[in-house]
Amino acid sequence: MITRKRRDIMAITTRLKCDKCGEVFDMKGSNTCPKCKQAVNIPQDGGLRIYRKGNPAGAAVGYGVYLNQQPYGHVANCGDVMIPLALGKYTLTMTCGMTRNCTPLAFEITNENPFIFVKGSLKMGFWSNTIMIEKVKESDMPKY
Repeated sequence: MITRKRRDIMAITTRLKCDKCGEVFDMKGSNTCPKCKQAVNIPQDGGLRIYRKGNPAGAAVGYGVYLNQQPYGHVANCGDVMIPLALGKYTLTMTCGMTRNCTPLAFEITNENPFIFVKGSLKMGFWSNTIMIEKVKESDMPKY
């Protein structure tokens, strides 16, 4: 029996949000919104790449992703998502099931710093768990 590590079959998913209806979806070859069938504008200025570190305790639950308090879908265990963004200031928060403990990460997309790279992980606590968001360098992100 041939077994592969999960990382061998992973890839970066591009996540879009429709400007017309607000639907969040993963781009699979087309930027057409699956809900309203309109073409979605893809910002070319920069982006946010989120990698969720693997954790057996959180394997079944996706992390909810929120940019400026607006939902941007979920990131699966060992998931890797790129969200194209326009220039501007953003705040990233994540949730996991009942866990809402997360220190928000504020960042800015600029011409000098167009891409932000973060890793999310679950820190187990005695009474409650906390989602940790760590800003990292591109070289610290998984390579596929």
